[in-house]
Amino acid sequence: MDARKWPLEKKQCLPKDVSTAVLESLSSDHDELVRGGVARHKACPIEQLIALSQDLSAWVRSQAASNSSLPAAQLLSLSNDTDEHVRSAIAKNPKCASELLRSLAMENSLKAAVVQNPNCPIDVLQALAQDPAEHIRRLIAGHPSTPADIMKMLSGDQADSVRLSVAANNACPQECLATFTSDPSDMVRARAASHFRSTPEILVLLAKDDCSTVRTSVCRNRATPTSTLSILASDKSADVRFEIARLPNITSEIIESLATDEILKIRQEISTHQECTPTALAALSKDAALPIRRTVCLHKKTPLKTLVVMACCDRAEELRTTARLFINSKGPEDWLNEVRNGLSLTMPTGKNRGRQTLGDALLAKDLISVYQSIQAAELTHRICSSNILEDVVVPPAPQSSSAKLRKL
Repeated sequence: MDARKWPLEKKQCLPKDVSTAVLESLSSDHDELVRGGVARHKACPIEQLIALSQDLSAWVRSQAASNSSLPAAQLLSLSNDTDEHVRSAIAKNPKCASELLRSLAMENSLKAAVVQNPNCPIDVLQALAQDPAEHIRRLIAGHPSTPADIMKMLSGDQADSVRLSVAANNACPQECLATFTSDPSDMVRARAASHFRSTPEILVLLAKDDCSTVRTSVCRNRATPTSTLSILASDKSADVRFEIARLPNITSEIIESLATDEILKIRQEISTHQECTPTALAALSKDAALPIRRTVCLHKKTPLKTLVVMACCDRAEELRTTARLFINSKGPEDWLNEVRNGLSLTMPTGKNRGRQTLGDALLAKDLISVYQSIQAAELTHRICSSNILEDVVVPPAPQSSSAKLRKL
């Protein structure tokens, strides 16, 4: 189908992989939006691009002026265009020559466009660094080529937006970042806290900031010392503690501390943590929130001992069923390892010592096979731990379970 007969919407939204033939065909379309789309397209043939740079429509010429494939001669010609938008597009074009940029920077309305050019000459950046217009200074503060001495000067600018741009600049000197630790703007301090060039010393200072947003940014910084993260794990702000819980490489001490946090979403985050410890998972298995206990039940690091207790005692039938599916798939070696780690039929299933033992709970729930697996593992462990076979004493089954065992 002839591209000129395409629906207008299709002609105005040209894909990146459109063919040269289509671009050539649409370069003479009656709709200026279509011609403009062709003019800015990276695959636009040079012949058509040059022609479009002379289009009667200022919109089309501005789109051609923004195309990095436009030859230098046409860029120079368009720099004298009567339309300001066309000249602005030239000033932003990364292929615009340095001398031409210096010339365009003399025009007050084009200063912003010139300093947005990634290849803006350093002398132009230096000359405009004290421009009375805040937005010009802000653009210079964030420019990747701005010299360190200019950034240091702008780090003391009266405008928050300018200092914020300095703090957000990847090339921001550490001296400026250190200065920003006492900046009056929360946003500037927060941006300094998240900067990859901030030193541990800077981050330790910002971790004590009164603003929780700043402390949260400290949490996200990979350079933050572990000792500082440990302190922030008990921060008064739930947002800060939640940010700590989301970190992939926190210590087991932090994980176990946050596993008992008063905030539900923090405990939920810890329950899904890939490095969640057995101790933390055991604590979370008793959480009041069903979604957290469900996550624990499915966690790959949940100890077998915790699953056994959940299979017996969890309030939700669905979790008891799920836990049973997991423990029924375990073999003798799994049970033996768990016994070595403290699993015992005589261990209490609740916080109070007066509550029933695990063995009683298993029998009460008709988990006879699990009871026998643990009993066999305990016997094996005693045998393996004894130097003299005669010293091994097989523990008697709990009294309350004898009747059920006789039925087997």
